[in-house]
Amino acid sequence: MRQALELGDDEKPAEAWPRSRARPQSAEPDLTQYVPRAVYNEVNQQLAALKQGGDQQELNNLVEEGLKDGRIAARRTPNG
Repeated sequence: MRQALELGDDEKPAEAWPRSRARPQSAEPDLTQYVPRAVYNEVNQQLAALKQGGDQQELNNLVEEGLKDGRIAARRTPNG
């Protein structure tokens, strides 16, 4: 156990604990792995708009299909 903790002959295990928790200094982060927050937000908004448009189109297709095969009885018009 002393060897696994890299303890000296007169060193106590409690003294090694803080040393084992120390983290080495890492290299600078790879910025190619990240995008600016503004770009992320813009893409997120565009994706939401596309999904909303796709959901609306799917709903329109289902209503049209229901009207054609009789599952929906009639279409309500704006004038009555």
